[in-house]
Amino acid sequence: MENNPEKTLISTFNPYVEIGSLACTGQKNIWAIGLSGTISHFDGKNWLQQETYKKIPPLNFIYFSSENNGISVGYEGTILIYTGKDWIKQNSQINLKLNGAAISGNIFYAVGDSGTILSKKPVNDLIASDAPKNIINIDVYPNPSNETLNFIIPDASDFSTNTITITNIHAQIVLHKEMDGVIVDQSCQINTLALKNGL
Repeated sequence: MENNPEKTLISTFNPYVEIGSLACTGQKNIWAIGLSGTISHFDGKNWLQQETYKKIPPLNFIYFSSENNGISVGYEGTILIYTGKDWIKQNSQINLKLNGAAISGNIFYAVGDSGTILSKKPVNDLIASDAPKNIINIDVYPNPSNETLNFIIPDASDFSTNTITITNIHAQIVLHKEMDGVIVDQSCQINTLALKNGL
């Protein structure tokens, strides 16, 4: 709306997108999220649709505690966190609709269906396009595995060898193993008998 007595509507964007929520940290920094998974930003002059790394489920709510600290939540446990540059998808490990969110300090909160309340610190390792450029390859064999999965810890200075975590397609942890005393270029094993077929 233009700031005049008539409050004239001066522009709209994409009339086919249902806007679910709006967050504003100033006249030149406004964010809108759509139920089609769209994220749009107003820079004081124009609305620009943000490019996303993949199709996002519908988003319900957006919140900013400061210009470079935001969160948006939606269907299928979707949580996106903004830290001044990009929106980064977080792993909520749930498949419920999230309806609201807030930020307090460096803790992000989300609430949703079935009495769900989530709190977490943001992590930046959840999507391949946001991964560091120095990607590390781990040799794993045999694939598929019936009883034992072997892998070799690579020799890389930025690689931590403390734990190994296996998740299913819903990002639920199905195996977590401490790797105390493991040295690089050493072959290690995981027993896969307790895991479901096809994992």
